[in-house]
Amino acid sequence: MSVRARVTKIVFDELERHPDGMQWADLLRAIQAEDPDIHPKTANGIVWKLVEDHPETVHKPARGRFQLLKYANRPEGSHQTARTDLELPPSLRVCGGAVTLNAPIRIRRTL
Repeated sequence: MSVRARVTKIVFDELERHPDGMQWADLLRAIQAEDPDIHPKTANGIVWKLVEDHPETVHKPARGRFQLLKYANRPEGSHQTARTDLELPPSLRVCGGAVTLNAPIRIRRTL
């Protein structure tokens, strides 16, 4: 199997496991973890041209993010949402939508 085929298979397997897509750097890390013999610049070049080489399968919903096209138009609410039930530690307090630290702030003036 060629290097291009190996990288493409790894990328498609990773994107299948991540329906919301993956960032470019995370894809490169996954390629290196799966097959350390693949040179990073080779992997970078293959990922860079992924959308161009496979326009019927992969798209970029945002800069640096890759997603399988079959997951692009999923119904609203079918994706994972951020947790909102987390409590802030006592050292943090929320004030008017901003998180402030209970610590003095030093301001240094320079001329």
